[in-house]
Amino acid sequence: MLSAFDQKLTNIEVILNFKHLLFVDVSGNYLNTDSLQVLSQMPFVIYIKAQRNRIESACLNPMPYLQVLILSRNRITETCDINQPMLQCLDLNYNLIFTPQFDKERLECIKQIEMRGNSMFDLSGTFPDNLENLYLAENHITIFIENDMAKLTNLKILHLRDNQIRKLNGFTRDMVNLTYLNLRKNQINKIRQFRKLACLPALETLIYSENPVAGELKPPGGGGEDDEGGEEVEGEGGAVEDPTRVPVLVLLPNLKRINKLPVGFEEKEEAFETKDKKYEEIMNEESSEDEVEPPTTTDFTTDYNTTTADLEDYDDV
Repeated sequence: MLSAFDQKLTNIEVILNFKHLLFVDVSGNYLNTDSLQVLSQMPFVIYIKAQRNRIESACLNPMPYLQVLILSRNRITETCDINQPMLQCLDLNYNLIFTPQFDKERLECIKQIEMRGNSMFDLSGTFPDNLENLYLAENHITIFIENDMAKLTNLKILHLRDNQIRKLNGFTRDMVNLTYLNLRKNQINKIRQFRKLACLPALETLIYSENPVAGELKPPGGGGEDDEGGEEVEGEGGAVEDPTRVPVLVLLPNLKRINKLPVGFEEKEEAFETKDKKYEEIMNEESSEDEVEPPTTTDFTTDYNTTTADLEDYDDV
């Protein structure tokens, strides 16, 4: 392992003297794409961390074993030239990317892409079909593009916190593996928008706190901000009564977690017993939105014997 961070380096050719390196950290220097390219001559490197540099492109020559590439807080604008056959995790947070265009033939093993804090306004573009985790918080996303999203059939986690999303059009039944959806701190203002997620057969965790629809509710203990590890700190005040949980369960009865808290048996029972009345109230709620699509048919086939011990905990990262 070699760590040479915050050294004001502009040239790292000396690294070629250490041909057996596996892990390289050259963050916080003055490296550009050309000076970083020397790492592609290292035969065994599996991990490169080069955040906070002056890198304009992630186009490094193909490396036979590279699995993790971290290039956050640089000056990257394009993604179409990334060609790493063994890469599994790619971090492009806080760059200058408007429309991601990944060549799936060049990223055969990719599982996770992080693009927080870029300049995306929608979910157009192309992502690798084999992608499982996609983190797009802190962009300017307002809409989904249905055809592009439908191709992500292997996606399990979609993180869209801190965007400008108001309508949830674009999700399809083809997204059969999506279990976790984070919509925290967007612009959703009507509960009936969540009926558009009923097409997702595997969805278990939905986060929508800090949207207008959630009002001023805060997590237990008055928390709400994530720590460095992404986990919200809960106090000793117990659960906050949230009037949106049961209506959301009426639309999405198979959810196991809502806003980081497990769905209890009593909530499921109430949603089942009052589903007709609450569904009518949800759909009759006044709105200035122009929603031309027909209401989604809600399927209440679910296991009401699920216990909280069976629920998997996801971090709001």
